[in-house]
Amino acid sequence: MLLLGALLLATVLTLADPNTSATAGDSELSVRCKWTYNVQCFSCAVINTFQCSNTRVCPYETRRCMTLAIRVNARELLVYKNCTDNCSFVYAAMQPGPAPKANMKRNSFYWALCCGSMTCNSGGPANVERDVGEPQTIEEAVQGAERLRGTGPLLTAASLLLSGALARPLPSPEHFLPP
Repeated sequence: MLLLGALLLATVLTLADPNTSATAGDSELSVRCKWTYNVQCFSCAVINTFQCSNTRVCPYETRRCMTLAIRVNARELLVYKNCTDNCSFVYAAMQPGPAPKANMKRNSFYWALCCGSMTCNSGGPANVERDVGEPQTIEEAVQGAERLRGTGPLLTAASLLLSGALARPLPSPEHFLPP
């Protein structure tokens, strides 16, 4: 038992940083091991692309990277990449059950990724252009744009002539009196 304790103490002392010290009054031991995770993740918020060049070293307690793509509207995706310690947005077992009698909006997640290795949140889905394309043009027959057939041209001409005649001012009563 003594041999096991000595081996454990020797292992901890070789991994500890000699430049740090811990006092009895510290609430948290400030001795850190050399073999920390230091996970690096891509960190950015961009529109319609999964390419990101900024990397950051995650805090010691955070050991996962995430990528979330949220549909803003039919043509825009907001892509957010960063460090995370909670992957409940990916794992169904960790998500809370639906609330009773509540009409919940559907979420707008387009793509989600949670991973735990160095810069594992690079890239995204292979073909975003397939899903974010040009808006479809809706064409329908407009009544005013149809061809005039039959009595249509005659009625149009009569309407124009009558509207011009009715728009003139009425003649004065002196105009009808004999001279």
